Amino acid sequence: MLDSAGNRAYDAFIGQHVHFLVICAFPGGGMLLSRMKSAWGGRANAMTMMYEKQESELILSTLDKGLHVLETLAQIDHPDGLSLTELSHVLGMHRTTLLRILTTLQARGFISRDRTTDRYQIGIRMLALSSALLCRLDIRQIARPALKALSADTQELVHLVVLDGGAVVTIERLEGTHTLSLRTELGERRPAYCTASGKVFLAYLPPAEAEAILVQGMPAVTMRTITTREAMDQQLAEVMRRGYAWDDEERVEGVRCVAAPVFGHEGDVIAAVSLACPSLRTPSERVWILGERVKEAAMAISQSMGYSDLVPHLPRAVERKSRTRKTTAESNSH
Repeated sequence: MLDSAGNRAYDAFIGQHVHFLVICAFPGGGMLLSRMKSAWGGRANAMTMMYEKQESELILSTLDKGLHVLETLAQIDHPDGLSLTELSHVLGMHRTTLLRILTTLQARGFISRDRTTDRYQIGIRMLALSSALLCRLDIRQIARPALKALSADTQELVHLVVLDGGAVVTIERLEGTHTLSLRTELGERRPAYCTASGKVFLAYLPPAEAEAILVQGMPAVTMRTITTREAMDQQLAEVMRRGYAWDDEERVEGVRCVAAPVFGHEGDVIAAVSLACPSLRTPSERVWILGERVKEAAMAISQSMGYSDLVPHLPRAVERKSRTRKTTAESNSH
């Protein structure tokens, strides 16, 4: 039996007419044809192996080891760095070889060595390289594969939004494929306080910035709109706990939404992924399922933007919960 590469090589060379002539013109033509196909299949396999070998031979082992050293230093959870002995043990690399690599990387500024402790860390030059890449990142382009996958998986309307003042603005969207689907427009603005994506920003922003938005007021848009600070603070604390926000017909009656944060490389929320669907086919149980799915899509985009989930958000969560407890206590005292 031939693999696909063998069949393609054979068909390109022989063609349909030669295939016919060999069978008709020669005794045992079918057997001859089979042998020819086997020969070409073997040649195709050999060519594939040759190209794979050439590709592997193009990899410089020393450079590969150096990059491995950089990756290890970037990922370690040691604020003071690692010593030569510790790095040698982690990498399984001979000390002499490792020292040469470290010395070269240090000379180019990619790592630094503390002369007092003789420990190595990532150097400032790495920041310059990463900054050059981050400046060229287009969040819409980067987010599109994850948005497409989310839309295909749920068949619902999917948004990518950013915060602008006290409103969220759609910068990318994929329409749902259900017969009954929602629509939206690029550039459409919606209040932050009554939308799932807006609550994502309010939950993860520094409290002073969230306060500046909420102090503008929360007038009712529907019967379900949250209009009190106590209720809002409690929900924002829950958003931090779950990792996604929801809107239960709070801006548009008959529409439920879920949204999750997209983090930049410094750990700040730079956008939100939002999914909207009719309430008729979205009971509470499905809201939580969709919330987890949206959170996964948002995290995939975050990681593509250079975010590491090792960046903590606990201080903001603690401050938010502390403020919620304070608000509740003050309410109970009156």
